Amino acid sequence: MRIFIFLSALVFLFSCNNEKNTTGDVNSTHKEPRTIYLIRHAKSSHKDTSLTDFDRPLMKKGKAAAVLMGEKLMNRGIILDKMIISPSKRTKSTAKRIAKGLTFEKDSIQHDTIIYKCKTQELISIIRNVDPEYKSVAIIGHNPSTIQAANHFQKDTIFTAVPTCGVIAIRFESASWSNLGHKEGKFLFFDCPKNYKDQKE
Repeated sequence: MRIFIFLSALVFLFSCNNEKNTTGDVNSTHKEPRTIYLIRHAKSSHKDTSLTDFDRPLMKKGKAAAVLMGEKLMNRGIILDKMIISPSKRTKSTAKRIAKGLTFEKDSIQHDTIIYKCKTQELISIIRNVDPEYKSVAIIGHNPSTIQAANHFQKDTIFTAVPTCGVIAIRFESASWSNLGHKEGKFLFFDCPKNYKDQKE
C-alpha cells in the first residue's frame, strides 16, 4: 500500500512539473516582434491618356525612386519574409525594384487584387490574415488606405499624407497578425525619396 501511495505521489509530481514546463515554454514564446512596412507605390505617369488607372506605368523618376528606397531599406538591415502588393502596373514595378534592393525573390511577391482601390478595413483585414510564420512583411499599395491603416495601427505619429514611394514601419509584439489591435503598434520610422533629394548622385 505504501509503495502504491509513493508511486502515485511521484506520478502526480511529475505531471505537475511537466505541465509547468510546457506552460512556461508557451508563455515565453507567445509574443514575438512583428514589423509591417506600409509602402505607397512610386510616382506614375499620366502621359498616355488611353491607359486605364490600373495600367499606368511608373515615370522614369518613379523607377529611380523605387530603386533608391530599396537601397535605403537594405541599409537599415531590413530582411523581408513576405511582400504583398496591389496588382496594378505601377505597384508591380515599384515592388520589383524594392525587392531587388532587398534581395527579396521577386517570384515570391504575392499579388492581392483587393489592395487596389481598397477600403481601409479591407487592408487591415489583409494584414491580420498574414500567416503567423512571417515576422517582417511589406504591403505595397495606394492612398488613402495606406495612410489610414498606418494611423489605425499606431498613435505615435498621425499621417495626413504619404508621398509616392513613402515607407511607414510599425512594430508589434504579438503571437499572430490576427491579434493586432487598434493603436497597439509602435511607430519605427517614416522614409521617402524626398528625404534624399539634396544628395548628389
